[in-house]
Order: sequence, then structure tokens, then C-alpha cells
Amino acid sequence: MCLMQGSAHTGPALTPAEVLVAIHDISPEKDGIALKKAYLLSLKRCSLHQAVDPKTYHRITEACSACFEQRTVFTPQVLAKALNQMVDHTPLPLLFMRTVIQAIDAYPTLVDFVMEILSKLVSKQVWRMPKLWVGFLKCVSQTQPHSFRVLLQLPAPQLESALNKHANLRGPLSAYASQPSIKSSLPRYSFGGPFCILLHYLLM
Repeated sequence: MCLMQGSAHTGPALTPAEVLVAIHDISPEKDGIALKKAYLLSLKRCSLHQAVDPKTYHRITEACSACFEQRTVFTPQVLAKALNQMVDHTPLPLLFMRTVIQAIDAYPTLVDFVMEILSKLVSKQVWRMPKLWVGFLKCVSQTQPHSFRVLLQLPAPQLESALNKHANLRGPLSAYASQPSIKSSLPRYSFGGPFCILLHYLLM
């Protein structure tokens, strides 16, 4: 895959980060006319001919995977730039968490950056977005123990939901939260707070 050079007819070439963002902005659920325009525009500006097929998400996910195969183009810095832009989108792209997980799988050194992304998602109440919430929980499970500080930012009901869905988090997270420096920062005396939730699982 290569990016086409810009011209007077097609406009400036897209950067790799812009290509990845553009792929996520494509939605097959939009009306066909608007989507077809986006599709044709993308064909003019980059060579991702299969990236934005207006009929299914399948080709969109294929395009994302194709990006990750081009490691000399889609570097950690490029991925971080693209994800940092997308996390501020409203609404968040449907495939956002899939790409976050792909990024951390491809480049484990992005773990601290990904934790910042997850923290932003907590502030956006990601649990109100069912499909993204599933990906969020998968990501925090895969990135433990780095994700423990993010989990402890969740409201008690969502923390309990996370622990119920990913039981492998219970023991390690409880041990982490029992550290004096961490324990003292938790609202332990608030009914139903994070400390109470973790204490419940410790006593099970």
C-alpha cells in the first residue's frame, strides 16, 4: 500500500494518520449517496481501494489491518497521532477500540499512551456505548496491571460489571488496590465505592 502524491486535481495527499482517521470516519450506516462521495474521495487521495467499500464493515476492518501490516508507514507515532484525534470525535468511531487493541498488540511500547486513551474514555462514560464498552473491557483485561489505575477510575457499578465480565481481573486488581499508597487514595468509606466493591470480591 502506498499513498498517492497530491496534485492540482486531487488535492494534497493524506498523511498516514489522516488515512487511518478517514477509514474510521466511514460508516456503512450512512445514506448511500454521502458514503459513495466519501468513497470516491478516498480513492482519489490514497490507494486504499478496498478500505471504504460502502456495503460492509468487513472491508473497513480489512483496511485497518492493512495499515498495521505497513509498519514502516504506520509507526507508533503515527498510530498515536491518529488515535489521539479519534478519541475526541463525537460520536466515537465504532471500530475505535478494535484499533486501540491492534495498536497495543503491534506496539507494546504504546501501553502508557493507551492508558491515557482509556482514561479519556472513562471521562466520556464509555459504558454508555455498548459496543465500545466491550472493547474497553477487553483492552483493560489484556493490558493489566497497567490498566488497574484506569479501572479504579470507573464508578462502582461499572467497576463491578468489569469484574463480573472479566473475573481474571479480580485478584490482581484487589492486590493492587490493597497497596497502602493506592488504598489511601480510594473512597473506602463511601458506600458502594471502589474499595467496597474490591473488598466484596476479596471476601468471596
